[in-house]
Amino acid sequence: MIALLALIFFVKSYAIVFAGAYFGALCLIELKNKNFKKLGGYVAQGLACLAIILIGISLIRLLNGEGVNHYSQQISEIFPITTEKIVAVIYGIFYYAVFFVFCLGFLPVLIPLFKFKSYEENDRKFILFLMLSAIFTILEIAVIVFIPEETAKVYPYKFCFRYLAVLAMPLVLMLLKCKKEEVKFEVKTILAFTIPLIYIIWYYIGQGTKLASIDAPMLFAIQKTDGDLLPTKPFAVCVIVMFALVAVGMIVLSKLNKIKDVKKAYIVLTVLGLIVLIPINSFWHLHQSNSDIGGKKFETDFITVSEYIKRDYDKVYIINYSSSKYGLGMRSIYGKLFTDYDVISTNTEKLDIEGKKVLVLVTEDFDGEIKGVSEIDIGTEYIKVYTNLEKNENLQVKF
Repeated sequence: MIALLALIFFVKSYAIVFAGAYFGALCLIELKNKNFKKLGGYVAQGLACLAIILIGISLIRLLNGEGVNHYSQQISEIFPITTEKIVAVIYGIFYYAVFFVFCLGFLPVLIPLFKFKSYEENDRKFILFLMLSAIFTILEIAVIVFIPEETAKVYPYKFCFRYLAVLAMPLVLMLLKCKKEEVKFEVKTILAFTIPLIYIIWYYIGQGTKLASIDAPMLFAIQKTDGDLLPTKPFAVCVIVMFALVAVGMIVLSKLNKIKDVKKAYIVLTVLGLIVLIPINSFWHLHQSNSDIGGKKFETDFITVSEYIKRDYDKVYIINYSSSKYGLGMRSIYGKLFTDYDVISTNTEKLDIEGKKVLVLVTEDFDGEIKGVSEIDIGTEYIKVYTNLEKNENLQVKF
């Protein structure tokens, strides 16, 4: 188990929080039971897990060098610690907690949290693990992601739902396991509904135009799009207001004793909502992928490039450039390349390519200067292709 929990880190580095949540839950349980012998054993196992991770990192660096680690750069941006960054972390925790509760439909988070004691012992242990996983993930994102990307922003650019989405299904299952008489609207539940909804409506109205509020949401129509098919902002606000009205209706009807089984009513409304929204979701996702990130637009060019390479190049460099015209559509090419490749930024300084035959790829609207390579025409429409035919230059990218 210790080795498997350590292995999670090497699958996705942020997932170290799940190892922390697992040992944290066990330690809290034994601390409550005052079983200090078991508590010491779990602390030792947690430290052993951490040691395996550190040894693994050391071996990777020893055998493969530093490599490319997006998070190491972001961690360095945390320092020096300032008042502005401390405020950003506090706001980031609130922002992520609110959107997490909203994206899961409120009750799957609120009922297991507020009705924790009504569950059976094994379920309580699992809920404790899930809640610690959510807390640790939110803390991790607030520090590592929110500080470098969102510091001092009243309206943060996006909520990265993908980090927390893995907790959705387990929490829904825990809601379903709760006794129906325990699922009811009390004062704290109503407040936990009201405060996030007010904040989210304020956020959507005030954040401005063409900003992504939820990254990889369950309802794609509330994510930003550069297309003009429908006004995304008003649609998103309408969806949230409708959600609020349904919630208010459920609360009022339950207080009037018109809804006696809140859990059943919630499940029925959720299923009906999904049936209505699935066609909209599918249609909007297709529209967004085609209008916002290129969709199939790049497909022919990707095939042309991969056919041209034919494994004859030593290295392929993809310029990490957020195109105003194509967004990040170039990112989809990763799965088409059958050779060694690396992603470089637009301010790369003298990347040594002497003695190597390399290819450089970027979207056609890139107007910067790329030294050390020459543009070639291989029949692509949306991608510029460069190569170092002389094989004795340094690669330098500049706007």
